[in-house]
Amino acid sequence: MRPNANPDQLTPLLTPRQVAHALGITAATVRTWCASGRLRSMKLGTANCARVRIPRAEFERFLRECGELSRIGSRINDAVPESGEGERP
Repeated sequence: MRPNANPDQLTPLLTPRQVAHALGITAATVRTWCASGRLRSMKLGTANCARVRIPRAEFERFLRECGELSRIGSRINDAVPESGEGERP
């Protein structure tokens, strides 16, 4: 965490596994979507050991665009932590 960073202002980052669980698909599919740009993500770490993370806001945008937000509903909150509970760089 950056010095003097307010934890409430940090964007929760989701793992491909968390996104996959919420959507009922595999983490490999989520990683493929990230690599293709269909789902915006970021890589954390070095080139040899980068970890893919998806900002929660991006995941919600993706769901709105796909029309899945209303279908999934509460499953998102079950699979995906609210602000302050997700992994951070």
